[in-house]
Amino acid sequence: MCKKIISEESDGGEDAECHAMKLLEVIVIQYKGRIDQCIPSFVTLAMERLMRNIKTSELQQMCLQVIVGALYYDPTILLQTLEKVVVPTTGEPALLWFVKMWLQYTDCFLGLHDRKVCVLGLLALLELPNRPEAVSASAQHYLPALIMLFKGLQRVYDYRISVENEDSDDEDEDDDEFDEVLESDEDEIDEDGAEYMEKLEKSLEGKPEIDEDEAYEETALEGYNTTLDDEETTVDEYEQFKQVMQNLQVRDPEWYNALTNALTEEHRNDLQQVILYSDQRKLALESKRIERSGGYKFDSTAIPTSFHFGNS
Repeated sequence: MCKKIISEESDGGEDAECHAMKLLEVIVIQYKGRIDQCIPSFVTLAMERLMRNIKTSELQQMCLQVIVGALYYDPTILLQTLEKVVVPTTGEPALLWFVKMWLQYTDCFLGLHDRKVCVLGLLALLELPNRPEAVSASAQHYLPALIMLFKGLQRVYDYRISVENEDSDDEDEDDDEFDEVLESDEDEIDEDGAEYMEKLEKSLEGKPEIDEDEAYEETALEGYNTTLDDEETTVDEYEQFKQVMQNLQVRDPEWYNALTNALTEEHRNDLQQVILYSDQRKLALESKRIERSGGYKFDSTAIPTSFHFGNS
């Protein structure tokens, strides 16, 4: 079905192609480790569409995301698949061509899910044990791309927390209003209700409207959830980033230096903030898990003021 929609003979348009690619990406993520035989055909389909004329950044990003999802699924399968492909217009190896295009369009990955998949794909690339030259060639570009993605993720996570806090406050206010209603007669209910509405209207005066899609930076396809989007998921992109960088510093210092040597002072400061935010998220998520299980909620989310990779 997806192949038919994405074929050159199809007249469904790029919107339909985006949905077809999204379906492939969801399948790749959802069935990680269970559909090895399908991954090569999915990747080939996405690569072939990338090599044809594309008008919208949405389709470009979704084609890339299928391949990135395959990288997260199993890097070995992806590399073996791309080894068999040559870009007809340039004669470049497919892996080199793909990595360059991916890094060029990283800023097209928006929303929570898309950025998370992009981060996990980049981390899988950095961890490759037998690193191809096509991957090593772009060493100085990976961390700046990750920093940009993490900044976007933090905006989305912070917005979600603010919305949750507002909803919680609203529930408390509703409970208070309900208690007052129970203690009043009908005439008082009407009077209190009118006063409440008047206060509510006044409180909203001059308050700018929040465009939720803009705040979340959601894409039209964000609603198709996978196991990565589950609230109970154990896959945390911030924690994985810390672990990958720590492991690389200890086990592959040459590659670690190649990744970090070209960072500007601003990038290094941004990287520090990513690590600090990671520690804060870890404490907050742990507190939330304990609270859900009926345990104690930890309000304090104090985090270290500095961080360094490795033991040195």
